[in-house]
Amino acid sequence: LGGTTVTGLTLAAPLVIPPKDGVRLQVSVKPPDAEGARELMIFSQLEDGQEGDGWNEHAMGSIDTDAEPEVAPCPELMVWPPPGGEAVELTELYDGLRDAGLQYGPTFQGLEEAYFVGEAAYGRVVLPEKLGNTAEDYGIHPALFDAALHTMVLALTRQEAAKGPKDSVLLPFEWSDVALFATGASELRVKVTIEMEPGGDGA
Repeated sequence: LGGTTVTGLTLAAPLVIPPKDGVRLQVSVKPPDAEGARELMIFSQLEDGQEGDGWNEHAMGSIDTDAEPEVAPCPELMVWPPPGGEAVELTELYDGLRDAGLQYGPTFQGLEEAYFVGEAAYGRVVLPEKLGNTAEDYGIHPALFDAALHTMVLALTRQEAAKGPKDSVLLPFEWSDVALFATGASELRVKVTIEMEPGGDGA
């Protein structure tokens, strides 16, 4: 929802969609604490599960529906392509991700353009035309959000200190201070910069 700030979110386990049937989702939001934050938990259960089967926990965190977002708009994204940008060839991006164990179908291959300006990576991600009429059903469409993270893969490869083994890909599993300013987008412009932890062991 617009005006909601994710003050912290940790991913615990992936949500696996079975070949047949579906899954039940349970989103639990508790009453606000003294500071206005609400505990958030996300669970799933197989649709054909039996009564008494447990629920699998996938994410936990907190949200604040009253907090004023502290994230300022990014004025450099108002112009596209970014001035002075170095175009990135994306032909082999998804083949490389597949070789590293992350296989994305056509719906999730939304990164259309990418550029580097210094160490910052810029991307333009687009929702497939067949899903365009579903964009307004979400704060941000999952396929669009996932494709936005692929810009981060480019930013990581730009920094030698952030590289893992050649057959690995780093992905975020913890989030904080995330604010949604608008809903229903079918295209995003993304800017990613990497800040290394002291010692250069992670981003």
